[in-house]
Order: sequence, then structure tokens, then C-alpha cells
Amino acid sequence: MSLIRRGIEIAGQEDVTCDLYCLLGDVLRNIGDTEGGISAFEMASKFIADDQRRCRVLIGIADGLRVADRQTHALDILSDAQRIAEGN
Repeated sequence: MSLIRRGIEIAGQEDVTCDLYCLLGDVLRNIGDTEGGISAFEMASKFIADDQRRCRVLIGIADGLRVADRQTHALDILSDAQRIAEGN
């Protein structure tokens, strides 16, 4: 995790920063820090450069919300991701 955080510090491009925050979110969620994972994906949302990353961030947030037993909010976010993915 320290390498991911260091990468975030030195990343010079927003797309790389977004990807690293997404990776951090996945790692945190997988080690049981669900809220930390959600927060990392929320940070990633500040560096979104395209719709593909926007969908990735929304899916990451929704996955964390699912684990945190907040399914209604997760489904709303997944609907947003689906709309973006379909180009609507």
C-alpha cells in the first residue's frame, strides 16, 4: 500500500492518479477497510479523465457500498454507471 500512496504523491497525470486511487480502493476493500476503500474511490473521482474511468470509479464506490450493506445507494450509483457506459 505504501507504494500505491507514493505513486499517488508523484503521479504527474490525472489519469494515473485516478487509476492509483482506484487500485488503493480495491486493496483497502479487500483487506476489510470498506470505508477507506469507498473514500479512495471518492478521491479517484476528482481525477476522472474519461467515461471509462468514471464508470470504474462508480462501480468501485458501489461495490464498497454493497459490502457496507448500503444496497439502495449502491444500486443508484450502478444505474449512473450503466447510463454512462451506454452513452446516455
